[in-house]
Amino acid sequence: MKAAYELDDVLTRNDVAVVVVDPTEGPSEELVRGLAEWARRLDLVVVCDLGSDASARYPRDLVTGLREALPQRGVVAVLAADETGGRHELLAVANLVEEGSIAVVVSLAGDPAPVAQRLGRHLKTDAVLTVGPAGPVGPTPD
Repeated sequence: MKAAYELDDVLTRNDVAVVVVDPTEGPSEELVRGLAEWARRLDLVVVCDLGSDASARYPRDLVTGLREALPQRGVVAVLAADETGGRHELLAVANLVEEGSIAVVVSLAGDPAPVAQRLGRHLKTDAVLTVGPAGPVGPTPD
């Protein structure tokens, strides 16, 4: 992924990043490769919604792609039922990060940005980024 936003600036201050991905298209090989590269350098939480067809195909393909790219790492999907990400989901994601797994959090409430922001606060990171179809675009707005 060619970055409009410089990930190295974030990595100097954080060891975990929360990344919102835009599911308007299926997860491209380039996106999965880029996320896998980031996951080799830091702990990673990916946040998305169900995608345009609401069939869960997008998060399933994203999890599968990351598992294939990083067979040595656990990749686990977590459902966030509301826009804030409930207490149980926050704790589950924190535990996954602690054990070195990649959490793919699927927001069932639509816009994944509020879930990502809450996860970022819970994980004490200011590295909450948005990745669009063309690659990283910068910090996720509050």
